[in-house]
Amino acid sequence: MRIILLFTLSGWLWSVSLFSQITVPAPLKQDFAGTMGFLSSGWMQGREAGSRESFMAADYLLSQMMQLGLQPGNGAGYFQDFDIVRYQSSVSSLRITTSDGKSLTESSFVSGRDFVVDAGPQDFSVRASMVFSGHGIVAPEAGIDDYHKLNVAGSVVVVLDGFPYLKKASVADPASIAPVVDESLFSLKSRRNHAFSRGAKALIVICSDKKLAEYNAESGSQVAEYPAFTTSSSPFPAYTDHFWALPDDQTDLPVYYISQRLAALILGADHPVFAESEKTGDIRKNHSHGKISNREIQLSATYQTERLSGRNVLGLIRGTDTSRCVVIGAHYDHLGQRNGLVYHGSDDNASGVAGMLALAAAWKRAGVQPPVNLLFAAWAGEEKGHLGSRYFTGNHDYRHTGILLNLNFDMISRSDEADTTRNILSIGMLQGSNDLRQMAMMENSRLNRPFKLDLWETMGGGGSDYAAFSLRKIPVMSFFTGFHQDYHSPGDTFAKADLEKMEAVLQLANRLLVAYLSLIIR
Repeated sequence: MRIILLFTLSGWLWSVSLFSQITVPAPLKQDFAGTMGFLSSGWMQGREAGSRESFMAADYLLSQMMQLGLQPGNGAGYFQDFDIVRYQSSVSSLRITTSDGKSLTESSFVSGRDFVVDAGPQDFSVRASMVFSGHGIVAPEAGIDDYHKLNVAGSVVVVLDGFPYLKKASVADPASIAPVVDESLFSLKSRRNHAFSRGAKALIVICSDKKLAEYNAESGSQVAEYPAFTTSSSPFPAYTDHFWALPDDQTDLPVYYISQRLAALILGADHPVFAESEKTGDIRKNHSHGKISNREIQLSATYQTERLSGRNVLGLIRGTDTSRCVVIGAHYDHLGQRNGLVYHGSDDNASGVAGMLALAAAWKRAGVQPPVNLLFAAWAGEEKGHLGSRYFTGNHDYRHTGILLNLNFDMISRSDEADTTRNILSIGMLQGSNDLRQMAMMENSRLNRPFKLDLWETMGGGGSDYAAFSLRKIPVMSFFTGFHQDYHSPGDTFAKADLEKMEAVLQLANRLLVAYLSLIIR
């Protein structure tokens, strides 16, 4: 269901003047700093989904919602519990049978050295021919169709990592594609879906050796826990994890990431993709797509699975019209612990959930009853694939309460190192949300120190909880202040937070919420 806002800018400005007669002061640092510091402290042990500490964090968030006077947001309760499947491969194999017309040669390869598997949680076994499909991209907006005239049904599809038009196919830089279109069209998930929808049995992705090592990151040496309130930094070992899913998730097409060495054996060392000229041009022009002759591949993997629980925390400010709502959400989980290190997750995403609660506090203090319900949501399992928000949107009763808009906060207290003025703010919106875009620019211009806005659009998927809403064509505004060197590392601590910038982000978000709700009372 997509809600389209039909209003003129002049009409919007008129309605804002009506609603803004009721003041809703924006949150201040003291409204969110304590919550953010506590959630990212060592006591919370990184708040990994399904862990004891994640439920401790949920209890803490419940206590905060009750103190603010929020009503239960999930029927008679605040909690929305759901099951999670955690799984990992126990045994995986890859074998290639090569024919020279007279005899067959079978070669076996080593998991972790030659390939890494992304599949499950069900065991699988595949024996099939292979088809090379360039980068495996279908993006008409950019004039790309790597499946043109290819029949891949019943086959294993082999593709290059990265994007076309690059000197090195392993470099992932969607901005280099002209014309630039929605990045989700070039994601691995999109390529996986293209292969699956055409009847492929599995997908093989040819990676650089560096990228393969990242997929197969080994655990580092044991080191002491990183202190939560310090500004020092040091290198950390790679983070390793299981795979995660909701029980009802459709099984993904198995994906094998393979080395350049293995790719040469599959495609043949004389394949055009390995020629130097191919690294500087568009591989599609060399007619190298098609069935890989004289070779057959066998893939198999078995999995160990376990059931865990996740818990969303939902609080409500009841509106005059309870048949519609705005969902204001942020995920409270992070990465947990690895190798004796705590991944504190201050910016990602204690900042977002603390900001969400601060907005709830501001509205409760103002004593304003909004025109529609305001549902304040703390999502579980975002780091594991947006599990909590996907469960919510997949089980919400839209006939009883329609969702007009999702405000999402994910990493709003730090800046990218390149943002030396600490003044860039990214807001993602559903493609075609021109009125929300106008609203953001107008309200930003009214700030004492306006942000340099990075306004971008998504067609559906994405990297945070807004994706669960945008995939259902529900308008979104997702706030994000930039990646930094401590992203997904134990160095993401509260001491490094830019509380002034976060306060300004919430000031703009509050202005936008007031402006949006002004439309409802017209």
